[in-house]
Amino acid sequence: MGMGGVKRVRSSEVLACGPRTTSRIVRIREVVDPCSGNPCTRAQRKSCRAGVLPCVGRTRTPRRRDWKVFELLRVNRPRLLPVVLSTSEVRAVLSVIRHPVRRMALATIYALGLRLNEGLSLETGHIDSERLMVWVRDGKGARDRGVPLPRPLLTRLRRYWKTERPASSTPYLFVAPEGKAPLHETALQKTFMAARAEARLAKVPTIHTLRHSYATHLLEAGISLRTIQQVLGHRSMRTTEIYMHVTQPGLERLQETLDRLMVDL
Repeated sequence: MGMGGVKRVRSSEVLACGPRTTSRIVRIREVVDPCSGNPCTRAQRKSCRAGVLPCVGRTRTPRRRDWKVFELLRVNRPRLLPVVLSTSEVRAVLSVIRHPVRRMALATIYALGLRLNEGLSLETGHIDSERLMVWVRDGKGARDRGVPLPRPLLTRLRRYWKTERPASSTPYLFVAPEGKAPLHETALQKTFMAARAEARLAKVPTIHTLRHSYATHLLEAGISLRTIQQVLGHRSMRTTEIYMHVTQPGLERLQETLDRLMVDL
């Protein structure tokens, strides 16, 4: 039996039918499962079968449905809250990494709130030490943006460039051991997973968790959502607002205020 209690018809049975019966079976299949044989994702298939959204893979236009119930149906996309590390957990993970290039790469990704590919694409020309800015070139959406450069990170990067970076003619900050190409994403991901296990964290973070943690720590420090949106390079404020659900900015100041106001009741 197929979906909705409809019996599946084998191809041999279809060929044994007459042309009128065959076309009728095809039309019934398109109504019951309009995504059959089409390159649809799971979410698109669910919406298509619910009669809400048009199927991107359809080659035919089905009959118009006038059932009002379908106007109320929506397939909700899951909106999961990101995993966030505390400042002590971030330092615990970084402290167990012994490879200098990979440790510096992960520390930079956290300190600048970068995506993985943005961090590994950094070049020396992207750092403006006079203005304390790092320019992210060709980021997500093919857009450039400026990110504030913390002074401790600038000092650490200078020491890394002089004593720890492998000899290389490329302008990339973080290069592979042979010095001919930038550090590969897979190598850094494996290093982070090993450090996460060695640090024995109860959470299951990824490298992108460092970016989530960066944004959350800024929000907890009182930085506005609008500023965080610009630093992270989010096109929509809704993307940045998700960090409001994983932190409670100003809660400590609220507690202090309440203690002061409610004294001698």
